[in-house]
Amino acid sequence: MKLEGENIVRASYGQAYKNFPNAQQIADGIWYIEAKGHNKGTIIVIVENDGLFYMLHGDVTYCDAALKANKLSIVFEDIKAARETLDRVREFIQNNPTVYLSTHFPEGYENLEMRRVMTL
Repeated sequence: MKLEGENIVRASYGQAYKNFPNAQQIADGIWYIEAKGHNKGTIIVIVENDGLFYMLHGDVTYCDAALKANKLSIVFEDIKAARETLDRVREFIQNNPTVYLSTHFPEGYENLEMRRVMTL
């Protein structure tokens, strides 16, 4: 659905970013990352700032505990793709100082405010 006056920006993946094969740099230090599995069109946004990587995502996991337990979201369209996305997210976090910003629990806001780096 498109709201009146709304602009739709479609990602034109074609670059790799770290361990993610389908990405697009949209500005200096800001990346769209394809995140298949949960539902069509899901993305991750990674922002590089002051030596940290801020990972904003919709539903790779619902909370930090699920990420740490290596558990998929409850809802997904493609379980194989969802697993691959979660595995890539976990690999990225293990190799880069990442502030993980979940959207379903206050942890995301707390992680951002405290600049808390996720450890797995």
